[in-house]
Amino acid sequence: MAAGTDPDMNAPATLVRRFSADETARHELESREKFLWDQQAAMSETVETIACNALRLGMTVDQVAAVTGLDPAEVAALQDTTPQG
Repeated sequence: MAAGTDPDMNAPATLVRRFSADETARHELESREKFLWDQQAAMSETVETIACNALRLGMTVDQVAAVTGLDPAEVAALQDTTPQG
């Protein structure tokens, strides 16, 4: 369904046209998107660090997965690279 015939798509289509035409607005939007991606990457790195520390302290893969929300396979992969102390 085209944006012109779907009322739910009119507002997003208008925003896309505005940001596409306005270089400053587009730059602000791209900067915000980059910031959000950077925040997500930092959060992922933090969770992985916590998982590695928990593994080093002797928590099981399942326990670490439950605490961090990571998939057990991801935790197991981290376990393979985490030196045991």
